Amino acid sequence: MTQPIGRNDALRDALRFIASSGMPAHYKTLLTDVVTESLREAERGHELPAASREPESVWSADEVQILTTNLQGRRALSWQHADEITNGCAAQLHRSMDDVRKKAVELGMGAGVDYRFARALAAAAAV
Repeated sequence: MTQPIGRNDALRDALRFIASSGMPAHYKTLLTDVVTESLREAERGHELPAASREPESVWSADEVQILTTNLQGRRALSWQHADEITNGCAAQLHRSMDDVRKKAVELGMGAGVDYRFARALAAAAAV
């Protein structure tokens, strides 16, 4: 007999499935954001009213270190590759893909999560 799976474990499994699936990037982004937010809510247990919760823009030193480690020296090879990298980081950090992109750009690692930056770097290197 199989053991019942908890809600948080199911949401984490869903994030891993979404990250590895071949669905279009637009849907992958939407589903990742929805499942990530559901996981955050489940982990918080709705203990705090929405107005008193810490804003998502506050990053811990550990989160910054994980993001830096994941993106160090990485450059997106295509739009899809950028989304896959961002999605993997978002799932690991339990943050939205937009939060991950913004922080990566802030840290100077935008080429790993945004193909525009990667193309600009490649063009600059070719000159």
